[in-house]
Amino acid sequence: MVKIVPGVYVETKAEPYVVYPAFRGGVVGFVGQFEYGPENELIYIRSISDMQKYLGGLTTDDAKSLYAMLLQRPKKVVVVRVVGSDAAKASLTLQDSSAADSLKLTAKYYGAYGNDITVKVDSTEGKMTITYADITETYDLTDIDSLVNNINSQSELVVAEKLGDNLPADITNTLEGGSDGTVDDNTYIGNYDPSTGKRSGLYVLEEEPEIDIVTIGGTPSQTKNTALIEHARKNLRLAICPLSEGANLTNALAEAANYVDSDGFSVLAFPNAIVEINKEEVEINMAYLYAGTLARIEAHRSTANVPVYGVSKLTSNLTYENVEELIENGINPVTKKGRYFVFRHGITTSNESVWKQVQVRRVFNLLSHNLDSILDEFVGRPHLPELWAHVRAKLEAYMRGVKTAGWVFDFRVKCDEELNPPEVREQGILNARVDIQPTYAALFITVVLNKVLNFETNRR
Repeated sequence: MVKIVPGVYVETKAEPYVVYPAFRGGVVGFVGQFEYGPENELIYIRSISDMQKYLGGLTTDDAKSLYAMLLQRPKKVVVVRVVGSDAAKASLTLQDSSAADSLKLTAKYYGAYGNDITVKVDSTEGKMTITYADITETYDLTDIDSLVNNINSQSELVVAEKLGDNLPADITNTLEGGSDGTVDDNTYIGNYDPSTGKRSGLYVLEEEPEIDIVTIGGTPSQTKNTALIEHARKNLRLAICPLSEGANLTNALAEAANYVDSDGFSVLAFPNAIVEINKEEVEINMAYLYAGTLARIEAHRSTANVPVYGVSKLTSNLTYENVEELIENGINPVTKKGRYFVFRHGITTSNESVWKQVQVRRVFNLLSHNLDSILDEFVGRPHLPELWAHVRAKLEAYMRGVKTAGWVFDFRVKCDEELNPPEVREQGILNARVDIQPTYAALFITVVLNKVLNFETNRR
């Protein structure tokens, strides 16, 4: 339309594709030791009540770390509970009135918690009651088969095995023999057996593609952190590594040197925090609060100037010089700013400026995951210019959505014969390239205050 008369002109377009970021991140993967729950499986936790329901109370250090993480309001935490290889399930064999075995009750999960499961059989009331903490289950004593079937279909606490034909005699007793086993660094790291497909520890988190942030429980160690970083690099995630010296500045600075790399897959934070849990002051490694905070904010946001929730005080009060030194060594400092505690930066441990800002590394990780699913439909198509055009259009549509969301500052897509000459096509390879200008954080806002005598104005 030729524009002659001044006014507003609205143009309506139909884009071939409108694609916005499908996987937006905000999911933390956490390997830890908990009171109960299935071992070496993915457990989805969205709230503190979920944690209490599926993992037990706040009896372990890792449970308290998860509690502090959840206070930061992450979108979701995917937990893997670990137990030692020598862990055992608690059990109790009940006998009938003639002292013959009637049935065996076994705790549903491995762990010492099972030793606190109480069983009461009361033939006068015709009831069996199974109790653990604030969970109470009641079953009718009709016949042995019905009792076993009802327990196995309804119980959250035990599994029943029929041993005889008669109902158990009156008794009040607890299960015994339950054990968490010996949990060490190797237990947390775990392994993968390709012959059986069985995974344990950190390797279980590979089964959940939505995770974009990972951290690991237990006593902090370089062994676990190294495994965590390798996991993050392999799966394009951010590893939030707990510092062993989270309360000592000098030692933390020295320890940080172990995690310097060029790719920016690892993140450190200092100092540790004091969090009130059940009216008790508990020291929590700052890595867990950082992981929860990062999962709360949008992927293209830096953690700089972002508040930390639930902190009553820090294990170290940092001076301005301390903050500078931590940043120079790739550690995210936390200080009090006004009424709140805030992260003072958003950096990785990278020694390359290109991956230094945490949101840049995070966005590129997420883009890689999303593009894999977006372009999968083109695998196996004829390698022709028409296919290049489709790939280019799909990439451009997706990147427009990414740019609109603020994830990137600008982009340029290329997929043509220059990238796909005959010798490349012969190998079945289709090359495309997306040049991206990242969205960087405005970290240093400077304003010049200039004193003047007066302002000259144009007069007519």
